[in-house]
Amino acid sequence: MLKIFVNECPIILATPAEYQTMQTNDLVRIDDKQETFSEVISWMLIAPSKGYICVTADVNKTFEVLKSTTKPIDAAGGVIFNKSGHLLLIKRLGYWDLPKGKVDPGETVDFTAIREVKEECGITSCKIVKPIGHTYHIYQQYPEKMLKTCHWFLMECEDGIALTPQKEEHIEEAVWYDVKNIDLKTFNTYNTIRDLLYQIL
Repeated sequence: MLKIFVNECPIILATPAEYQTMQTNDLVRIDDKQETFSEVISWMLIAPSKGYICVTADVNKTFEVLKSTTKPIDAAGGVIFNKSGHLLLIKRLGYWDLPKGKVDPGETVDFTAIREVKEECGITSCKIVKPIGHTYHIYQQYPEKMLKTCHWFLMECEDGIALTPQKEEHIEEAVWYDVKNIDLKTFNTYNTIRDLLYQIL
């Protein structure tokens, strides 16, 4: 199963077996045609919408069809814990988020993730533990519809690391957050981040 978010609402690609186990009352079922994806994405970008679901025997092949209606862009970021088990969170434009950013030409995604953590939070000593998956988000950058694939890495660092939020990137705070105090159902974050944290926490 894959979730691609457009304005905080999902397009879900699921196999028939996955579909049978899901609560789908709030989802509109669509086919896997290129023109359908193009129309649905255009609508979702301009108006509040329900989520959509496409049931397909081959999720990866159907994802390629959806991707053909957008312009791809890669980003990378870190899910960083210190030795005490506290999670690094940043507050950007009023929402809690994780440090991430676009992959520059010539960079590998793991290099980008480390660089973004350093730039956005001032950390120079974290290390990658392992890759932990991807999130997908479509947004409008006129005249293109952009599909951002963010490559995520689990990282760790020592306790007592001071954080310096990057103000020019509209980061208001950078904090070490006790995950026991996070209720993901009500946490003020983006749905891509919420889904990622559900997997980890």
